[in-house]
Amino acid sequence: MPAALARGSLRTGILLGIVSLLLATGAAPARAASMTFTGTLRVVLGPSGVTLFDHTVTGSGSAEVSHAGGDVDSIAGLSAGAFTFAGPTFPITDPDLVPVVSIRLDASNDAGEFSGLTTGGGGTMGLPGQFTAELFSPGIFLYLLTSDGAGQGIGLGGSFLAEPPPASQFQFVLTAAGWTVGTVSNSFGTVSGSTSGNTVRLVTPFTYAAQFGSIVPTEGFAILDLEFVPEILQVAIDVKPGNDANQINPATPAAVPVAILGSEDLDVADVDVSTLGFGPARAPAISEAFASANGDEWPDLVVRFRGIDTGIEPGAEEACIEGELLDGTPISGCDAIQTVGPACGLGLELLLVLPPLAALRRSSTRRRA
Repeated sequence: MPAALARGSLRTGILLGIVSLLLATGAAPARAASMTFTGTLRVVLGPSGVTLFDHTVTGSGSAEVSHAGGDVDSIAGLSAGAFTFAGPTFPITDPDLVPVVSIRLDASNDAGEFSGLTTGGGGTMGLPGQFTAELFSPGIFLYLLTSDGAGQGIGLGGSFLAEPPPASQFQFVLTAAGWTVGTVSNSFGTVSGSTSGNTVRLVTPFTYAAQFGSIVPTEGFAILDLEFVPEILQVAIDVKPGNDANQINPATPAAVPVAILGSEDLDVADVDVSTLGFGPARAPAISEAFASANGDEWPDLVVRFRGIDTGIEPGAEEACIEGELLDGTPISGCDAIQTVGPACGLGLELLLVLPPLAALRRSSTRRRA
């Protein structure tokens, strides 16, 4: 075999090997997207069969979110301080729990980090603060749960063992676990987490042991519900690339090409074409192709829509495209346009009626001849 041919075969073999490796390892994971969220955090505390504390707070913030199979799979940098318990008090009326007359909670969440949620994973989000047991009457307190003061998140959803002060005849030990989308159980009951679309439920169990001569265990749960809303990514588009006038006749089925322009911040291969809609009526795409619409170094995506499906009104000066990336991030972009064709009144009707009238006139003329 000639040397040149041998070298060519070697290069071909290497390229095929690289392609095989890429196919074997699968597609690259979806990129994280910045998303805002709203949600609730519920904390329930009590020995078996008795509720000492049950309160829910609402919160909001932002995080970097990645999806797998359309569901939230990882959450990074969930906003610290999004959920704050500012002294809600839960009254205790069970006579068997005397001398405790109420329980209150003062706490605020640390930043949260969660991963592998679509495969039963979880993560950590501390809730440093303190439970306070009110004894006998207002003004007599017993601190049950405290932070270590160093930001370590000794609290629900952490992975720490704590012995908060006072270290006297009373000893207090908090045992917390990480958050999970799985199912957890203790003497208080059973709760389960989940991830579906942009909605996530994370749960964590905890045990609080107070020793007053004998150990009195108290167990509970925290339940974190999050609903993420992607921030809209503004994209640059070019209606009818190569035609500066951007003229559209919205009364015809003629295809209108719209280029979504790639950039350093947008890989157009990440656009989910099935979600795209153009114009007020969100006309669906009828075809798409990768091309270079503006001559820069970034590939562009040219998508075509039927003018009559767009819902663009005569005289409109702007048209927009909306859709999503493959990771669920919404996108939107607009461009200036000019509409042509019948604008108002009887123009469209005359366009439809005149050809048949002309044909009838020609037929009548031939018969007279």
